[in-house]
Amino acid sequence: MNKHTKKSNIIIIGIFLISATFANDKMNNFINDEYENITSRTAIDYDTKVVQVWRDSVWVNKDKKVNTYDDNGYLTQKDRYKYRDDEWFLKGMTTFENNAIGDPETQIKQVYRNAAWINRYKTNFSYNEDGILMSKVEQKWHQDGWQNRKESALEYEGELCVNRTISKWRDSTWVDKVLKELSYNEHGDKDEKTTYKWRDSTWTPKHRVIYSYNDNATLSGKLFYKWTDSVWVDKSRVSIGYDDNQNPVQVLLEKKDSSNVWVHVSLLENTYSDNGLLTEKVQSKWRDENWLPRKRYEYNYSTRRGILSAGEPTALPKKIALSKAYPNPFNPVTTIRYR
Repeated sequence: MNKHTKKSNIIIIGIFLISATFANDKMNNFINDEYENITSRTAIDYDTKVVQVWRDSVWVNKDKKVNTYDDNGYLTQKDRYKYRDDEWFLKGMTTFENNAIGDPETQIKQVYRNAAWINRYKTNFSYNEDGILMSKVEQKWHQDGWQNRKESALEYEGELCVNRTISKWRDSTWVDKVLKELSYNEHGDKDEKTTYKWRDSTWTPKHRVIYSYNDNATLSGKLFYKWTDSVWVDKSRVSIGYDDNQNPVQVLLEKKDSSNVWVHVSLLENTYSDNGLLTEKVQSKWRDENWLPRKRYEYNYSTRRGILSAGEPTALPKKIALSKAYPNPFNPVTTIRYR
């Protein structure tokens, strides 16, 4: 794991949705979960993110998220807005209760309706005595109380998560539904993930991802398989391109057509400031032999928490300490958080 400390870039994950025309079965959901926006770590520290859609040859505001942090720089609240009639309207809020080192213990999502906040979802995170994430339980607000919905339980070898079991709450008990097995290369980077579904009293293979890395030990691609007629069949792939500063600037998704030929599906392009701060993402869809813009994300930062806005000189942290429980078992790429 020492190799990660010498990387100038720290990568995080955010979901990048694919067109619903990509597939007609659950393979589409699987790819959606894996086709990420791969950006510099500053993307997790933005103050404001504005989402726009391409309409009538112009970018039109759609959504906005505003983050609030405590004095330690830990995220405590995320407000969600919708754009309508040339105004931003508050639609929802997510609040976080964190432990002493900033890891979330409770996350609550609410919606704003009729001038009142209404509970929707709650997630509880559990850690062992070493601070390693062991499980998360998702609940839904129903009839004036929180009811269990889904549990993710993690198993480790050392500090590497090797199994993630997802269970659904049925008849007052947890019932296993999905198993994800993870393996790693000699550097501690994830190189394979296999997903199984519990069916007929056994785990049945469903999907598989193979991860590849470039000479800089940075994620460069993913190959997706589906279990078909008792064999793994490759269905789609993701290729990641970097600039000279090792910032991921392009994420290309391709699929195999009926002739078994790779064809373009979606493209994500990232723009950074001179300091390596993510400032813009543009999502495009391949249609009629051209890339058509679909969605745009704009990021803004402040200096209040030491994360500087674009154009400001980057400040060095006074102390760097690595958090435990990495790679993050809920994300497919190794992450490093510093304090």
